[in-house]
Formats: sequence, C-alpha cells, structure tokens
Amino acid sequence: MTNLAVGELVAVVVFWINFFLFKKLIITIKSLISISFSLFIRSFILVQGSIFWCILIKRISKPGFAAKYTGKIYNKLKILDVILLCMGVLVIILNYSTFFIMVISFAIWIFAVIEWVNYYKLQLSYSLNPVVLLKYIMQRKLRRSKIANEIDNSFDFEIYGETLEEAHKNFKTKIVDGQKTEFVPDGKPGIPPKNSKFSLVNYPSKLGEMPMYITAKENNGKKYPAIIYLNRGFGGIGDSEFGWDEESPKNNY
Repeated sequence: MTNLAVGELVAVVVFWINFFLFKKLIITIKSLISISFSLFIRSFILVQGSIFWCILIKRISKPGFAAKYTGKIYNKLKILDVILLCMGVLVIILNYSTFFIMVISFAIWIFAVIEWVNYYKLQLSYSLNPVVLLKYIMQRKLRRSKIANEIDNSFDFEIYGETLEEAHKNFKTKIVDGQKTEFVPDGKPGIPPKNSKFSLVNYPSKLGEMPMYITAKENNGKKYPAIIYLNRGFGGIGDSEFGWDEESPKNNY
C-alpha cells in the first residue's frame, strides 16, 4: 500500500513537471486552459487515492483510524469529481483551438475517468500485465473498489467516542447475542447478507476496539444501531460485566 500511496503522488508530480516543460509548445491560452484543467482533474483524483492509501496504512497500526469520517468525506469527493469531470468536457469543447490539442485534452480526461472508476466503482488495477485485467473483465470478476466499500460502510449514527455503557444508558445501542443471529452461525463470525445495510466498524469499549456490524434498527418509529459482536467469542463483553439485564423493562427497545 505504501508503494501505491507514493506512486500516485509521484505520478502527479511527473505529470505537472512535464506540463511545465512542454508548456512553451502550447501557443494559445485556450489550449493551455484545455490541457491544464484536464490534468488538474486527473491529479485531484490521484491525490484522493494516495490519501486513502495512507489512511489504510495507518489502520494497520491503529485499527479504525478515521473510520467515522472517511466514508462520508469520500462520498462528497465522489460527487465533486463527477461535477469536475462534466465541467471538463465543457472546458475542452469551449476552449477548442486545434484538433491535436483537443485529442490530448480528452485523452487526459479519459484517464481521469478511468482513475475515478478504479477508485470509486470497480477495481481496475490488478497487475502490470493488462491481460489480467482483461481476464477479470471477461469473467465478470471485477472487485468493488476499496473506497466504494468505505463509502458503503459509513453510517449516520454518531456513536463513535461513546463507551458501550454510555450508549446503553442513552438508549442508542442494542446489544445482540451474536450466537442467536444469522450472521454468526454456530458461534463463528459470519458475513451479512448481500445488499444489507450492515456496516463493519470498530466500536470502542473498555476491552478495546471491537470489530462488529452496525445497522439502523427501527423499533416504535425510532432507529437504533444494532451491534453484533464478531470477536472475543460469545460473552466476551456481556450483560453481567456491566450489570445489564436485557429483560428489564427499562431496556425494552
């Protein structure tokens, strides 16, 4: 991942160095605007990718790093990128000077679109050998991009920073017995059904951050995050530890 993070930034630097080296060959203002705007869009998307790889690298030593905000921020960047890409087409067309310049501008723009798809939709980078990508396309085995998964796993509940005790006290959290859910058959961690709205997060607790699934669970018109433990086994942190009684009237959700 370090190579990916550094590689994207190096690519941006190389692009702009070449741009300024060959700038003198761009003889009109319209040509300059057309090429530079396309290059800006591509560079902007590459920087987003580099930052995301840096976040994933940080999560190796600090699980859950920036998990609360990353998906939401990148969802907004995804929309902003689409707007910029649409503007790019208009900028290229409105600043037409020569056919050659237009071809170069659209070529840079197309590469920007490919980078956007690679980051926000489907992973297109698997190997330096293009045959590998072609094979994945033919077999329809392209994977969803990591940023796409990050966006899907973002959630609107402001529960990070709360301990389980505080969340329970504020009636925002429902503790679910992992062994009694479809996600953990036979007491072993499972995966939520496809197209479900469950998000994998690291929830803070007195025993450290614990990976678990969270979703909006509606009861009596109110929504609460439902938590299913994924590690430390059944009872790793249970009712008895904090004196919680799920059968108590005060805990009726």
